[in-house]
Amino acid sequence: MGRGKVLLKKIENRINRQVTFCKRKTGLLKKACELSVLCDAEVALIIFSNSGKVSEYSSTSIGKTFQKYKEANAHRMERVETHKNSDIQYWQHEARKLRQETESLGNTISIWDLQQLEKLLEKSLACVRSKKDERLSDEIANLKRRDLFLQSQNQILMNAIERSEESTSRVELDSLAQGVVKNLLDINSGESQQYSSGNNLVIETALQLG
Repeated sequence: MGRGKVLLKKIENRINRQVTFCKRKTGLLKKACELSVLCDAEVALIIFSNSGKVSEYSSTSIGKTFQKYKEANAHRMERVETHKNSDIQYWQHEARKLRQETESLGNTISIWDLQQLEKLLEKSLACVRSKKDERLSDEIANLKRRDLFLQSQNQILMNAIERSEESTSRVELDSLAQGVVKNLLDINSGESQQYSSGNNLVIETALQLG
């Protein structure tokens, strides 16, 4: 008889929760090792318990893998910035093109056509403003969530520093700091993806109106 489906929610019983954590952690470390060996992949894994105790696995070196990740992330951010600049240049080009077409048609189209064009432009402008306000609201919400996250990560580091004065080794403290920085990089990655999605949505809207 197979095992029943596990309900994914916090285990309230502290002893059961600790037992499950140990079992799942061991299984996760084993899977990371197998992935590294079977697929010749560079794997780094850092786990923090709810008490702040750190466990880690690396197929090479945590520091080396983290440095490699930072370099890859820096390149990705450069590509995002390049994409942003290309979007600005595209819309500037489209604005100049539209202005030229409007000027060339100014002497050949009727008043009714001009009124329809004006309505279309007003509708497009309202759509762009709506998307801008939506992006600003999302950005403010993201900044608030990031501020709360940074506060919690800062508290974790402060607690780790206090524990290091008593028993925590330098390696464990470095691993904890690396884990915090990784979380920050994950947040930046999520925000970059959200920005890219927002740009695509604005472009699609503009094309539909066109």
